[in-house]
Amino acid sequence: MLSALGFLSAAVTAQQIALMQVLGWMHWHHFAYMIVAIALLGFGVAGTVLALTRERLQRAWRSLLPWLALGTAIAMPLGVRLAQQEALAVDLPLVFLNPPNAWRLVALCVLLLPPFFCGGLATGLVLTAQARRAGLFYSASLAGAGAGGLAGLALVASVVPARLPAAVAALALGSAACLWREATSRARIAIVVTAVAVAAAWLAPGELQPSQFKPIRRALDLPDARVVAAGPGLHGWVQVVDAPALRPAP
Repeated sequence: MLSALGFLSAAVTAQQIALMQVLGWMHWHHFAYMIVAIALLGFGVAGTVLALTRERLQRAWRSLLPWLALGTAIAMPLGVRLAQQEALAVDLPLVFLNPPNAWRLVALCVLLLPPFFCGGLATGLVLTAQARRAGLFYSASLAGAGAGGLAGLALVASVVPARLPAAVAALALGSAACLWREATSRARIAIVVTAVAVAAAWLAPGELQPSQFKPIRRALDLPDARVVAAGPGLHGWVQVVDAPALRPAP
């Protein structure tokens, strides 16, 4: 149980760092602050649900934990993938000029909220059900969150942005795997299915599209422009563009 909680906390923290990288590359660094707000909102909603349905959730908390961990794992790559759909794609500068983009921004927040809700509800449920040993479980959660911060930085420095959500989802999947013995037969089948889905998200991550207002997008619109080199790093996803039409202007 302690290891499961640690893995889950690591996944939630690493997801925040991964989303900062993904949305920062797609849009601008302003999304970094929004991700922290979404994470806090997800935990807040989870706390509200726990407060309103505490007795019902406590009666089945052991059977619920694997499902919450799986919900966290599957929602991480799924939310980013859905946010790429043209109908939901948001361009931050247009929010202030085109009202429909404001609703798209709300939709983006809703799509990115479930992993933090599931992770927060699972954490709160464990601490509530194990109130007499809350200190032990809380320390496991804090240790996992700290390790998740380091893991998130390591993933950002070594994994392309499109694959980051799937890589982080593996941590949440590890949390569910730690609960294998306590899981029901249905939950075990769900763990295997989720593992296949996460592997598929890693192998076929799709392409992230940068905002139309970012310089990289404008540079690639030039005749014969192409990306000649690209690589991840702690400072972001770096791309080198070769475009014969570009001219220096000192």
